Amino acid sequence: MLISCPECVYETGITQFEVRVNSYDIKTTLAINWFQTADGNWRFIDRGELADIYETKIRIVGLQGSIDLFLQQYRANRNALTNQFTLKNFHSNEKIFGSNVDYSGTIVATVMGDLYADQRGLKSWELKMTLQAIGLTFTGSPSFPALKYLDIGYSGNIDKYAINKMDSYSGAFTYIDHQPSYTTKRSEPGLFEGTFQFTDDEIIGLREYMRQNRGTTTTITSISGLTRMFGINRPVFPNDIKILDMTEKPRGIMATNWYANLKMAEVL
Repeated sequence: MLISCPECVYETGITQFEVRVNSYDIKTTLAINWFQTADGNWRFIDRGELADIYETKIRIVGLQGSIDLFLQQYRANRNALTNQFTLKNFHSNEKIFGSNVDYSGTIVATVMGDLYADQRGLKSWELKMTLQAIGLTFTGSPSFPALKYLDIGYSGNIDKYAINKMDSYSGAFTYIDHQPSYTTKRSEPGLFEGTFQFTDDEIIGLREYMRQNRGTTTTITSISGLTRMFGINRPVFPNDIKILDMTEKPRGIMATNWYANLKMAEVL
């Protein structure tokens, strides 16, 4: 990946600088605020695609001289009265802002927070920084892939039990149960969270599905290996759900297979 700042007009600014990203953590925040209403369902307020935030925390490892040079270039960028970098020439596995972003051209980004440089070996230094993209173009078509490869360690339960118990001074208690049977779908929604593995095409389709079909209800017909995605006290498939959150990371250095953690709420 090449970093430059052609917009730096007040001083020389940052010259073109090549870095190799050793690892990165993607943080995509869609401008959707979710909240749960009294009937157990999840509703949302959407501020629109232009308010979505695409960030990445990247890790660069190199000799002290190259890391120092980058920090000097960053200072020149600030002295030029701009805090924007132009990123281009991405390697095929440097999908730092997410799988569905178009990396064929240039991306403008800014550094969020501080830069941290640490010595990792006799002549090896590491630089960590968080970048936020300023305007992106996207690739791929929206599609919801089959949920086939679920990692060990998922959670599928009733989110909140709809039973109110009231104690008294005598030690007796009464209760009101708003959901006497799991076969009814009135007030006890399920909540599922698990990590799935996807191919490159599948993760791109899923990310575009969430970006374009914002807050939509999706029907899950099956998850390989599961009979009930929300536990024994909720109905079997199919289940109507809303995706509350998703995080993605490449599975291995080539970024051709992906892990995606999905948090999904049952629609009553």
